[in-house]
Amino acid sequence: MGGFQMQGVARAILAYALTGDPLITGLVGVGWAPTLTIVSLFGGVIGDRVDRRLLIQLTQLGNAALAGIAAILIGTGIVAWWHLLAISVVQGSMFALQMPARQAIVPALVGPEKTSNAIALNAMAISLTTLVAPGIAGVLYDAFGAFGVYLVVTLMMVLAVGATSVVPRMHPDTEGPQRSTGAQTSEGLRYIAGNRLVLALMVQSVVVAVLSFPVRMLINIPATEVYQVSASGVGALLSAAGLGGVVGATFIAGLRRGQQRGKIVLLAGVLSGIAVLGLAALPYFAVGLVAMVALGLGESGRWALGQALIIEETPDHLRARAMSVIMMAFGLMAVGQLLLGGLMREVGTIEALWIFGAILTLAACGFWMFSRRIRQLG
Repeated sequence: MGGFQMQGVARAILAYALTGDPLITGLVGVGWAPTLTIVSLFGGVIGDRVDRRLLIQLTQLGNAALAGIAAILIGTGIVAWWHLLAISVVQGSMFALQMPARQAIVPALVGPEKTSNAIALNAMAISLTTLVAPGIAGVLYDAFGAFGVYLVVTLMMVLAVGATSVVPRMHPDTEGPQRSTGAQTSEGLRYIAGNRLVLALMVQSVVVAVLSFPVRMLINIPATEVYQVSASGVGALLSAAGLGGVVGATFIAGLRRGQQRGKIVLLAGVLSGIAVLGLAALPYFAVGLVAMVALGLGESGRWALGQALIIEETPDHLRARAMSVIMMAFGLMAVGQLLLGGLMREVGTIEALWIFGAILTLAACGFWMFSRRIRQLG
């Protein structure tokens, strides 16, 4: 995840440097979304049918190869923005195969009673990389350019394969009835549609993500145009979001059943909306750092705790498929990122943040008012 964070910083800065166009920068940033959406439909089924550890390692190797190709293109001086877009598109399929399997193995490793805590600890580890990696990427970019960042990312992806070898093999259940991929996909979709609590948690998580995540992904634009800081400043803003994520995930990791976890998930969305409004209302770098901490707090509550609650409510043989539906729906974040990039170009950066912040806050407050089943979740 540290490699992904560093790559995201370098890709956004490089795309904007090559084009000077916020919309194209947003397009490059969300190139993963179409393949994520399509492949996720089957990624969960694959994760429920094969050795999950092997699947994770193969996709890690694929990501290492993609980062290496980007480094070569940059090092030879022939890189264009559409190269970055093409690599991002292929990365989407890697995510679609890897992430459902990663989430689904957690209950098997720690047991059902500690699943929520383990997912929060995992989110805390990811937030630590969000805290550290963007800052490192910004410094590396200033010192060695995008080539240096992508070279380090390639090495990190290879090292991840070795680290995953510590995880035990996760062979699928071969004693159950063997059905086609289409039948298994339909089974997962029917379960989600029939479980109102799982469906409500998924809808809330995706809506908030579509409106908040694009702000983090395009923060380099207000950093450049409004705050007038270098790549190191962009890294600092993203690291501030990581700090908020660490604090939020640490708190969530200590929660137990019965501690009003549903209300915390909903309030996390409200906090994210307030953070985006803060970025628009007070366009100063110091305020931006504080707002990004708050945005990280909100995203941690929505992502870590929301997914933990969904996994708790889903039987083991359907967990990877449930996670794949979330990943498929998260492809909609591309719509939000493209819309935000387009708004920044057409109406201005600050004005676009005002619009997104207002819609996000209203949506989050609406979920609080009308999602009684989530509010009552302990």
